[in-house]
Amino acid sequence: MSELAVGQTVQLNDGRIATVRFVGPTRFAPDDWVGVELEDDSGKNDGSVKGDRYFDCEMGRGMFVRPMAITSIIEQPPPAAKPPNGSAALKKPTR
Repeated sequence: MSELAVGQTVQLNDGRIATVRFVGPTRFAPDDWVGVELEDDSGKNDGSVKGDRYFDCEMGRGMFVRPMAITSIIEQPPPAAKPPNGSAALKKPTR
């Protein structure tokens, strides 16, 4: 499961396309789960289960699946924005 990351677009075993919104342990069941936001409203929740919020999405677009329910990774998340190089070097030391 280490290759799954928040922001990836994935295909589920049933062919639906989703975006990964959560990866890790939950309080509702043992082991690690993957919270996904579906492209349509065929999901089961809004990113929360039994009062615990794991991610936010519209009601009916969220769903939790076991990692084995993911067939493939379609797209990686965009890289995180980095500050311009040398920005720390521009500061002059104070005395």
